[in-house]
Amino acid sequence: MSFTHDDLIDIGRKWLNTAYTPSKEHGHKPCSVILTEITAVTRYGEIPDIFGVCDLCYGNNITILIECKVSRSDFYADQKKPFRHEALEEGIGSQRWYLAPEGIIPKDKVPEKWGLLEVDKFGVLKIIKRPELQDRDHQSEMNIMVNMSRRLNILPDDHIGIRKYTPLDGFKPSKKKATFYIEEAL
Repeated sequence: MSFTHDDLIDIGRKWLNTAYTPSKEHGHKPCSVILTEITAVTRYGEIPDIFGVCDLCYGNNITILIECKVSRSDFYADQKKPFRHEALEEGIGSQRWYLAPEGIIPKDKVPEKWGLLEVDKFGVLKIIKRPELQDRDHQSEMNIMVNMSRRLNILPDDHIGIRKYTPLDGFKPSKKKATFYIEEAL
């Protein structure tokens, strides 16, 4: 089975909605906020495919970035972005992952401190390389959260939607509407 970018985003979003806890250094509880394909003003114009916020994971608040890649050339193009190699501490996410169909991203090409998730032909997600926690750009993450909060809209089926918006100058519009999930208790 071949996977589209949207398929990978859906798989990654579902994974962030469950706990992954091999250890305190690498795990996470279900994310209380999960955003997909969001556009907001960030320091380097980074537009995360999936961004999750896990409050009180082992006594810390962590954020999780997942970048979805459907081809090896897409992965290598991503490596050329300034926030991937010039300022690792200024990127988004204290945990950073790549998600791709199996065999697309060579494990030895995954950047230091990044993790790698693969999806097999049956849609089963496997952890290939665990990430390390790293410093992150708190201001850009706050900008993302504020931007999304302004667009909240409760929908009839009791989930949260994002109101339509006009993309900022200089940013490409999202391929589809952003989604926003919040735990009911929160």
